[in-house]
Amino acid sequence: MGMHRTVVISSQHIMKEFYTTNDKFVASRPQSSQSKHLAYNYAAFGFSPYGSYWRDVRWTEFMYGSVKSMKKINKELDSIIDAWVQEHELRRLNGEVETKQDFIDVLLSAVQDDSQFGNSRETVIKATIMTLIVGGSDTTSITMIWMLANLLNNRRELQLAQEEIDQKVGRDRPVEESDVENLVYLKAIIKETLRLYPAGRRSCPGLNFALQVVQLGMARLLQGFNFTTPNNEPVDMTESLTLSLCKETPLEVMLTPRLAPELYQY
Repeated sequence: MGMHRTVVISSQHIMKEFYTTNDKFVASRPQSSQSKHLAYNYAAFGFSPYGSYWRDVRWTEFMYGSVKSMKKINKELDSIIDAWVQEHELRRLNGEVETKQDFIDVLLSAVQDDSQFGNSRETVIKATIMTLIVGGSDTTSITMIWMLANLLNNRRELQLAQEEIDQKVGRDRPVEESDVENLVYLKAIIKETLRLYPAGRRSCPGLNFALQVVQLGMARLLQGFNFTTPNNEPVDMTESLTLSLCKETPLEVMLTPRLAPELYQY
């Protein structure tokens, strides 16, 4: 595919062997300019070679663009992230440790001073933060798009999900995180969406956090709006040939509110 030699597997038995027993042999990524210039020279989890470093650090990220623009973006992001890290580090040195620590505080405590398989402590911390910014938001939104696309092609299931929210939460207040536990049907739909687009050995280490975001986000969307497609056409479910498995075509929807106007004023 492109410059890389590709083997197409059509046998279910061989596919199972590749992604279960022998999946570690196909878990690495090919080298690329994106990985070198945007991923701290392969330090970022999504493009680091499969091995001990990948298993210890575990994160993922991906961006697109020319080498020149990637270097520029990396420089700008690195400046912002470095400022965040220095701010937190200074607070720690001054003894200003808050009871409720954020993710950067946890990284500063967890990552040791010695280099992590050739990467400095600072590099590992900054690469991990960049992953949350770049990789986390992208993959979460893509999952929500696939879920909504599937529901629009299965209107009965969409209606049942909205009815569950109406029964368990109502329409007089927005869905809260504490409500999600009772939305059994919605969570089943999310699991089915992830089953249709499964992850292998390199599954996302932020899966639990991402599930919370998807569950609450989709619950509020389904509670707040009725959805349809232009001319009630079925949604094209063609997958693009990208790393993050986007839809080939944008998802176009038409919205109508389901709640009182004051509930949309956040």
